[in-house]
Amino acid sequence: MKRSIHVLISALCFTLAASTQVYANLVTNPGFEDAVGSEWTWHSVTGTVLSHARDTVSPHSGSYEYHINGGDPIAKGYVEQVLSGLPPGATYTISGWVYVTFRPADRNWAYIEAAGGGDAVQAPAKGGNATATWEQWSVSQTSDGTGNLYIRLYLDHYVGTSAKNNSAYFDDIVVEGVTAVPTKLVYTPVPTNGVASAPFSVTVQAQDASGHPASVTNNTTVTLSVGSGSGSLGGTISGDIVTGDTSVTISGVTYDSAGTLTLRATPTAGMTFR
Repeated sequence: MKRSIHVLISALCFTLAASTQVYANLVTNPGFEDAVGSEWTWHSVTGTVLSHARDTVSPHSGSYEYHINGGDPIAKGYVEQVLSGLPPGATYTISGWVYVTFRPADRNWAYIEAAGGGDAVQAPAKGGNATATWEQWSVSQTSDGTGNLYIRLYLDHYVGTSAKNNSAYFDDIVVEGVTAVPTKLVYTPVPTNGVASAPFSVTVQAQDASGHPASVTNNTTVTLSVGSGSGSLGGTISGDIVTGDTSVTISGVTYDSAGTLTLRATPTAGMTFR
C-alpha cells in the first residue's frame, strides 16, 4: 500500500543581512576581452551590415573592441546585452566609449542606447560624433517592470549616399547602479502531496526585501531539513544558488514516512546571515 505524505512549507527560518550594494559594473564582457557569446546578441535593422565582431583594430583599452562595419548607405544595426533580475524601476547609469573613423556629420551616427522602464535614450545625439577619436558617452535609464535593462551599441548610417564603409568601434561599456542584496530565501511551489520514499523537487529562491528575485553575490549552498514530522529526508537534500543566479531546484528529495512534513531550507555555505 502506498503511504501518502503531505508537504507543508515552513515559514522562513533565516534572513540575510539587509543592505544595499553598489556593483562596479553589471555588464558581462564589457571590454570584449573575452570571445563574444550569448551575452551580446546582434540585431540588424535596415540595409546590410558587412561585419560586426570584436577585433583588435583600435581598442580604447586592453586588446579588443567591438567593431561594426556598415555595408550600404542605409546600414543600421546594433549589438545588445539584456540585464535581467534587477529591481524593477531602479535607476542605472550606462556609459561607454565610441570611436567613429571619418565623416560623422553626414554619414555615421554611432551611439549607446538604453531601454527599460522609460523611453529609449541615446548618446550622443544624431550628428554628435567627433572624428577619429574615442569619446565617452553616458545615459540614465530605469529597469522595466520585470527587472530588465537593455543596453545597445548602435551604428546608424542615416544619410543615404553612394559611399559605403561607414564604421564605428565600441569599448569599455559600464552599467552602474544600486541593487538590493537578497534578504531572504523563499520556496516556489512544491508538491503538496506525495508518496513516502518517492522523490520530489523543491525550488528555493533568493529575494530582496520587496519580494523580487535577487541574485546572490557568492555561491550559496541551500540545505533542506525536517522542520516537523516523524520521518527523515533522504536523496538529494542540498543545492547551490550560483553567483549571479536567483534560485536553485533541488531534485530527488525523499521522505520516508507517511504523515505531514514541514520543510526548512537553510543556507549552509556562501552568503553571510545574521
